Amino acid sequence: MYELYNYPVLSRLDRLPKKVVQSMQQGNAAPTVQKIIESDFTILNERLDKINSSITYPKNPNYNTSSESLFNYE
Repeated sequence: MYELYNYPVLSRLDRLPKKVVQSMQQGNAAPTVQKIIESDFTILNERLDKINSSITYPKNPNYNTSSESLFNYE
């Protein structure tokens, strides 16, 4: 999920991206969705506390995944 952690891109956004859709087009055919990345961010006291993420593959649902990341600041 490196797309979400690209600092030059994130530094220009006014909010965190919730959904990223990766499509591919071959020739003159209509683009098809390859992957959908969805993230739900929890921010407490101006710090990122938790990210719930899911990756969906419309053509291969057996590859779908989800994860939860917790952050600790010391």
